Amino acid sequence: MFTGLVEAALPVRRLEPKGSGARLILPWPSRADLALEPAGGALGGSHASEPFEARLGDSIAVSGACLTVAALAESPDGAAGPDLVFDLSEET
Repeated sequence: MFTGLVEAALPVRRLEPKGSGARLILPWPSRADLALEPAGGALGGSHASEPFEARLGDSIAVSGACLTVAALAESPDGAAGPDLVFDLSEET
């Protein structure tokens, strides 16, 4: 069970079949995506004052599954940063 802090809620940009698994592509979080402070207090993970950082090989929890950044791809919509690309195994 995932017990970490949720720092952003992002839409899935694309999910592409890849061999027996898939490739998951998420947009780079904007400052608004990182402002998830719940009503009433500091139990949430609002880190809007801290910029989001991710590099190739970083491990990021996505819906409770720890995924590795496999690539950083050019964003089609001029987002704050590149799209985050994750390669998923069949088990994932």
